[in-house]
Amino acid sequence: MVQIVLGGDTLDSLTHLVLGHAMGAFARGATPAVQTAAYWGALVGNSLPDIDVPVGTLLGRGWAFHRKFTHTIPGMLLLPVLATGVITWTVPGSNPLMTYGWTLAGVILHVFLDCLNTFGTRPFRPFSDQILGVGALFIMDPVMLGVLGLADLANLGGWLSGAALRSVSLLIMLYVAARWVVLARLRRKVAAAPDVTRSTVTAFLAGWRFFRERPGRLEYGTIDPLGLRLRVVEAVETATGPAVEASRQVPAVAAFLQRARFPFARLAQQDGLYRVEWQDLFLRMRGQRGGLEITLDANFNLIQ
Repeated sequence: MVQIVLGGDTLDSLTHLVLGHAMGAFARGATPAVQTAAYWGALVGNSLPDIDVPVGTLLGRGWAFHRKFTHTIPGMLLLPVLATGVITWTVPGSNPLMTYGWTLAGVILHVFLDCLNTFGTRPFRPFSDQILGVGALFIMDPVMLGVLGLADLANLGGWLSGAALRSVSLLIMLYVAARWVVLARLRRKVAAAPDVTRSTVTAFLAGWRFFRERPGRLEYGTIDPLGLRLRVVEAVETATGPAVEASRQVPAVAAFLQRARFPFARLAQQDGLYRVEWQDLFLRMRGQRGGLEITLDANFNLIQ
């Protein structure tokens, strides 16, 4: 018997919104209409890829569409065409080419930042199904959201000039680059621990969390924002034996193990039956259960 446990997903649309307004501060145009359309292109473009969420909800598919076509290169090229048509129609005298350019830039920035966060996305579909997730930013980075959010509000209130907002935006980009550098250093540090066979580090709020594998053992831990102190939060032992090895041959388990980052098995035996539970520590610590259970008979055959 195979029992599949599915997990959820999350996103931060607010961050893309404040980034959109900040990018709009860079928009320029020969006429007020051209500049207005360029601003709206940048603002809308930064949130446009996440239109798959309400579309999926309206179609009764929930999150099934999220981070699929709208987050791919074909989607990034097509979405600005549709948005440009609406914007240029509502802003008479605007420049369609310039509007498309700013909308495209906003869409690209959205997908780029999604690739930098802990969830990642698949921008090269349908050519490649590889997930690109650097892990330098948490799904809702408190520094980026807080600083840019306050700067946006100050700009909208007339207390911060457009030039100052542009400067704040550039500082945020330097902050993102600095986190990328720190991430590379922390990954080397975590991997250098004794007996570590695999490891990774991803952003978690303002700090970091790490996953590493040692023989027969998986560890999950946290790192402070500056990367000075590592603390193991949970360690799990992975079960071994004939039942676990037999479960690997079940197609559903084989598919799960192919996707899982840090899988581990738990084994229970009762009344001559073996229950093998597979989980992914990486998914579980992200708030997703994402696992499955296999029931085998005394001869290690799958019970349908």
